[in-house]
Amino acid sequence: GTCHSDSTKPAILRPQHLAWYRTHVARGLTFYPPDILSTLLREKKLEQDKNGALRIPTEDLADASSPKYPLISPMTEYFFDGTNDIAIFPPPVSIEPTEVDFGACPGPENPNPVPLCLMNHTKGKITVVWTHRSDCPFWVTPDTCSVPPLKSMAMRLHFHPPDPNCLYAAELEAFAVYKVLQSYNNIEEDCTVCPSWCLTVHCRGHSYRAALEHPVPQYSLHAPKLFPAVSAGEPSYRSLLLINKGSMMLTFNLAPQSSSDISLRPSSGLVAPRAHQIFLICTYPKGNSWKQHLFYLQFNFCPQYLKEVSMQSREEPLQLKLDPSKSVFFKPPWGGCSS
Repeated sequence: GTCHSDSTKPAILRPQHLAWYRTHVARGLTFYPPDILSTLLREKKLEQDKNGALRIPTEDLADASSPKYPLISPMTEYFFDGTNDIAIFPPPVSIEPTEVDFGACPGPENPNPVPLCLMNHTKGKITVVWTHRSDCPFWVTPDTCSVPPLKSMAMRLHFHPPDPNCLYAAELEAFAVYKVLQSYNNIEEDCTVCPSWCLTVHCRGHSYRAALEHPVPQYSLHAPKLFPAVSAGEPSYRSLLLINKGSMMLTFNLAPQSSSDISLRPSSGLVAPRAHQIFLICTYPKGNSWKQHLFYLQFNFCPQYLKEVSMQSREEPLQLKLDPSKSVFFKPPWGGCSS
């Protein structure tokens, strides 16, 4: 059975809602809650296009005049997802900081909580709920809250290591949704339904005492030496493979002395025994000569367990330039000849 009645059931999210949502992101309408969108639609301040998405009425009847979600490569969306300073579209909800390092917490007292700031950039009230596993040493308080429009909420990130001499790392998730979506009765128009937003905080810490040596990492790192050459102004990507060959957990984080002209995802985390982690790295090459990029991975919270990785990148000079029609013509060759 269900835990709600037909009169109080929440709005059901369907694939069409996601298609509308992407269009509304491009048109800046996701910052308005469904009740405001319904009012604007009823007052003729908004209208629906041929696909059912909302738009501002224009004198031009063609749908081509309304913004649409641009064609963005998956890698670009992955690296510019709004968790850093650069984003393709401004996030409706954000949290700072997104990475927290508690460092050494040998006890017996628990470390002081770390303050978090959750910001609601929308024009509607949102509800935020944090997920939490009972065996996770990290958690956020309050675990559920409501944030008014254009306001922020102070939260606390806690860390309680249950065992001494252990490494800990986790990714905490929170889901934010417009409060009016908690009841299906508040939805007047189906096209105003908005999916929830996921917020993540990466946290890590350990309970080793200063006199004890951290476990020696046993791993292999497969890293290419070169980025693919690309045209001027284009990003270049590569992947790296980290394998934990040991019988203990392996933590990693990108050291602060790494080159600032590269982006590594994920920049911190934990690898289970005999498991692996795939990294994606991005840079924007400059110049036709090879340029070196140095970055450092620190393992198991120990400065002496530092791995230096060196890669090179460059722009690729144009060898062929097409005319405005972007077509190439090959003359028909004679038999036995090549063109």
